[in-house]
Amino acid sequence: MNSSIGDRIRSLREFRDLTQEELASRAGVHVDTIRKLEQGQRQSARITPLRDLARAWPALSMSNWSAS
Repeated sequence: MNSSIGDRIRSLREFRDLTQEELASRAGVHVDTIRKLEQGQRQSARITPLRDLARAWPALSMSNWSAS
């Protein structure tokens, strides 16, 4: 089963026990970007916000982002 990027963001955010607002603040992105990705209203995002989100989880390996 392939998960969307929004599903992966939500899963990792919940694993870290973060709200959407906390993640947005840590990543330096607008909370609406996270909300829309998680809700499936956006299927993609520009590389800069995705890079910023990835940097918000420095302890996680890139294998957590790979397709299932």
